[in-house]
Amino acid sequence: MQELLDYSEGNLRLNYEQVSVEAFAESLQKDFEPHFENSNIRFALSCRSTGTMVVDKARLRRVLSNIITNSQDAIQERGIISVLIEEKNGDIRFAVEDNGKGIPEDLELESVESLGLQLVSTLVEQLDGELELKREQGTEFRINIKVAECGCS
Repeated sequence: MQELLDYSEGNLRLNYEQVSVEAFAESLQKDFEPHFENSNIRFALSCRSTGTMVVDKARLRRVLSNIITNSQDAIQERGIISVLIEEKNGDIRFAVEDNGKGIPEDLELESVESLGLQLVSTLVEQLDGELELKREQGTEFRINIKVAECGCS
């Protein structure tokens, strides 16, 4: 909530740093896996990048946390949340997919009333990233972040 207020008042400050994509992924795995250990939701994270990115790590973590939490809320009984981190066209793509009830077709990201999704959209924009939404058998959010360095081969 404070982040939305800061953004609306022009006070949102980003703290960019060079981050290993693998270390970021390991940290996400370590933080989120325990939340799903005793639930009917399987959490899977796969990292296919050995590169680095220059990003505000805390803001990117907030974006992914909001999406993963929304995914968890969308799953009624049993389900899976998968996170794929990979290099795509010189960017790092974070894809968070679930097999929950999905987001209605008529909902547009630009006009959502959910503060969490507003925050996600705002922070991705601030990170100079792109946000995509896919609605096939659940929901998939794709976040593409431009990188300064990439371990692409």
